[in-house]
Amino acid sequence: VRQHLSSLEALKMPVEHWDVILVCILTKKLDFHTHKAYELEKTKTELPTVENFLDIVERQCSALVMVAHSTHSNQNKQKQRTFTHVTSEFSNTHFEHKCEFGSNKKHSIYQCPKFKAYTVEQRQEFVTKNGLCYNCIKKGHSTNQCKSSNCRVCDKRHHTYLHKPTSNIQGVSTNTSESKSDTAGNATVLHTNNTNNVQVLLPTAQINVVTANGKFIRARALLDSGSQTSFITTKLFKQTDLRAYNQNIQVLGLSSNPIQVTKMVDIKIQSRITDFTAKLSCAILDSITADLPHYPVNTNKFTIPDYIALADPEYHTPTQVDILIGGDLFFEIMSFKSKQLGNNLPFLQDTKLGYIVTGKAPTSYSHQVRALCSTSTRDVDEIISRFWKLEEVTSNTNSIHFRNPKERLCEKSFVENTSLSNGHFTVRLPFIDDTARSLLGGSFNMALRRFYSLERRLLKDEKLQLEYKKFIHEYISLGHAKYSNLDLSIFKNDNTDGYFLPHHPVIRESSLTTKLRVVFDASLKTTSGYSLNDILLTGPTVQPELFDKLCRFRTHKYVITADIEKMYRGIKVADQDTDLQRILWRDNPNDPLQCITLVTVTYGTSAAPFLATRSLVKLADDYATDYPLASNALRQDTYVD
Repeated sequence: VRQHLSSLEALKMPVEHWDVILVCILTKKLDFHTHKAYELEKTKTELPTVENFLDIVERQCSALVMVAHSTHSNQNKQKQRTFTHVTSEFSNTHFEHKCEFGSNKKHSIYQCPKFKAYTVEQRQEFVTKNGLCYNCIKKGHSTNQCKSSNCRVCDKRHHTYLHKPTSNIQGVSTNTSESKSDTAGNATVLHTNNTNNVQVLLPTAQINVVTANGKFIRARALLDSGSQTSFITTKLFKQTDLRAYNQNIQVLGLSSNPIQVTKMVDIKIQSRITDFTAKLSCAILDSITADLPHYPVNTNKFTIPDYIALADPEYHTPTQVDILIGGDLFFEIMSFKSKQLGNNLPFLQDTKLGYIVTGKAPTSYSHQVRALCSTSTRDVDEIISRFWKLEEVTSNTNSIHFRNPKERLCEKSFVENTSLSNGHFTVRLPFIDDTARSLLGGSFNMALRRFYSLERRLLKDEKLQLEYKKFIHEYISLGHAKYSNLDLSIFKNDNTDGYFLPHHPVIRESSLTTKLRVVFDASLKTTSGYSLNDILLTGPTVQPELFDKLCRFRTHKYVITADIEKMYRGIKVADQDTDLQRILWRDNPNDPLQCITLVTVTYGTSAAPFLATRSLVKLADDYATDYPLASNALRQDTYVD
C-alpha cells in the first residue's frame, strides 16, 4: 500500500486527502480478528489515517507471528510463560501507540518529525540510551528477536533511519565518452567508489505495437511509474506509419534543462502473452534512454521456473528501449502478485504483459555503481544563441518573420484569397496543400455522440441551457451562422463530405463582454485519423512581441484599453470552405436535429488566431493614409492572446 501511495504521490496525486476512503476500502479486506483489533485500537476522536491503519495492522501481524512461534516452541512451560509474558508486554507497549521520543502525538517514533530531524549519530545514541530495538526502534524485545525487515539500504540488521552511508561520492562526471552513442547530448553519470557485481534491473516487457495497416511490430517497453507521459522513439514511430499530431510538451529530467517535444502519436499496444490491449498517447523522442540493462545479468545465480511466462525473455541482455510506458498506464498493467528469487536477487512481478524481472540482479562484470540520468542537454552555444534571440527587441514592427516554408505558404494563401466587401474581410481557410481536404474522413457519428452528451448536460442545468440557446440564436441572428437544409441521414455512414464540429460551453466569469463562450472542437479525429486542424496551417506570428507593447505602454502619461468584441466572427469565411464548419443543434430533445453552418472565422480552429490578427494588419495597411493614428495603434498596440 505504501509503495503504491508513494508512486501516486510522485505523480502529484492528492493522496493526502484520501485517508478516509482508503481506510474504508482496506478495512473490508481484513479478517475478523484483525478488523476487531483495529476497531479497538483506533482513535475514536479523530478521522482515521492510512498510516495509523497500517501501523496497527503491522503490529497485529508481528504479535501473531510471535504467538505462533511461542506455540510451536519446544521450550519448557516456564520458558513458555516467560515468553508469553514478554509477548504480552510487547503487545501492550505497542498498542499504547505513544511516541517513544516523548511527543504527545500518538504515532510511532519513526513517524515523529523531531526524531527525523536528528542526525544519524543522534538517532543511534537515542536508541541505545533508551534500550530500543535497533532494527524497528520499538520497545519490548531485542534486535535478535525482532521480526521486522532489515535496512532498506544495506539489508543489515538495523532500521533504515539508523543507516550511516559509507560510500564516498567522488563527484559528477559529464564525460561524453561514457554515454551511449545513441543518446543525444551529454549524459550525467554519478560515480561512487564501491565496486560490486550487483546492478538494479528496471522493469521491461516485449509488446506488440499495431501499425497503421493492422500489422504487429515487436517492441521493447520500459515500465516507469514516475513518468507522467509515455514516450516512443522516432525509429519505431516511423515503422508504424501512424500519423503524428502537434502537441507542445516540456520534458523535465533530474537537474536538467527542459526538452521540448512537439509531436505525439496515439498507438495501440497488445500483450504477447495475454489478451490485454491498451491505447497509449506517446510523445516522440529520438532516444528514450541507454540500452537496458547496463551490463549482462549473470543468470547462473538464480533460477526462474519454466512455467513463468516472462514479459521480456531478453531481460538479462542489454537491448534498446523503444517505448516508455508512464504512469498513465503503469498501474493498470501491474498486479499485486510478486515473488523474490532470493537475497540480493531480483523480484518476479506479475503484470498483464507477463512476469517482469526487476530489482537487484548479479552481473559477471565488476563495475562502479552508477546512476544514469537519461535526459539530453543542449550544446552551450545553442543555449546562448537562443538566449540572445529571446532577449532581442524587434525594431521593425511592420515586418512578418517566417520561421519555415509552411508559414510562407499560409501568408501566400491569405494574400491571394482575402477580399474586403461590405465592411467585412472574407478569407479562405489555409490548407497544408491542395489535396488536404481529401485526407478527411467521416465526422458525423462522433460529433453526434458528443452532441447527445452536451444535451444531457444542458438538461441538468436550466440556467446553462437558456444561456446556450441564447448564444446559438444570437449567433444566427447576427449572420455569423445559418441553418442548412441537409438530409443528415446521408452522413450516418460517415460520408466524407464536409466536417462536423463538436461544441461545448466554457464559463468565464472574469470576461467583461462574453460570460459564456462556446468552444468548437476542430481537433476531432475523423474516421481517417485526421482532424480539421491537422490539415490547416497555423501561420506565422504577425503581431509585435508583448514585451514591445509593454515598453511603449509605459511611455505614455494616459492610456486607454479597449476590447474588440466578437473579433473572430467579424471575419467571414469563403463559401467554398464553410462546409467544414458545420455543427449539430436542436432547442429541445423532441425536435429533429438540424445542421447549422458557421460562416465566420471559428474559435477552435488552428488557423483562427492568424486569420484574425492578419486581418487587423491588412486593415491597418489599407487605411494607413486615411487614418494614420488608428493604423499605427492597430499595428503596434493591439495584442491577441
